[in-house]
Amino acid sequence: MSGMQPANAALLQATIRQTAPAIPQADNAGVSGDPRDLFYLLDYLTFAVDRAYPEIPCTKGCNHCCHNQVFRVTALEWANVRGALFAMRPDERQETLERTEALFGAYRSELTTMAELWTRGERVPESLHEPTPKTCPMLGGDGRCTVYEARPAICRGYGYFSATIDDVPRLLICKQEGPGWIHHLEDTGIDQLPMPNWNPVQRRLETLNEGQPIKPLPLWLLELADELKPA
Repeated sequence: MSGMQPANAALLQATIRQTAPAIPQADNAGVSGDPRDLFYLLDYLTFAVDRAYPEIPCTKGCNHCCHNQVFRVTALEWANVRGALFAMRPDERQETLERTEALFGAYRSELTTMAELWTRGERVPESLHEPTPKTCPMLGGDGRCTVYEARPAICRGYGYFSATIDDVPRLLICKQEGPGWIHHLEDTGIDQLPMPNWNPVQRRLETLNEGQPIKPLPLWLLELADELKPA
C-alpha cells in the first residue's frame, strides 16, 4: 500500500497550490477578511485540512496546545487581541488580566528575555521555556478561548501545518494527540501526509510586523495590566 494518501488529499493539495501565491501577497492579518488577509488564508487552509483528514485530533473544543507551550505573538497580532479584550465587559477583561498576573507575574524576567530574543530573530533556549507556565491566560473557565475570533496565527494553524525547523521537517501538532493520530493513519496504510507548510506563513507574518516587537502573549497582557493601573 506504499504511496497511499487520504481520500480527500487531492482537494487539500489543490487548496495548497491555490493559496501558495496568495500568502506572500497578503497585506494584513485579521483585518480585511478576504484573500488579502493572512488569517483568512490560514482559516481556508485549515478547513481544507479538516476535509482531508476527518479524524484529525485538532477539532473544535480541543485545547491541549493551549496548555503546553508559550507561543510567540507579533505586535501585529497583539493589536487584534487587544481590540478583542477591549470589546469584553470590563469585569471579564479584568479577570483575564488578574489570571495572567497570577500565572505569569513571577516569570516576567523570563518572558522579557524571550521577547528580546524573538524580536532579534534568535531562538529561545529551553532553559527559559522549561520553568515558565504553559497554560494560555486567554482560556476561560469553560476551557474555551475568550478571544477566539482574534486569536494569533499560530493558534489558527497549530495542528494543521508542517514546518521545517532546524532543517528537519515535522508536523506542528501536540504531543498528546498527534502521535496516536499518525499511528492510526499508518495502521490504515496511509504513508503520505500532504500538509500546508508553516514557514511561508511565518515569514509573511514577520514581514507584515515590520520589525515591531514579538513577545509571549502573557507578557503583552502583563504590560497591558501595567498600562491600565491607576497612576
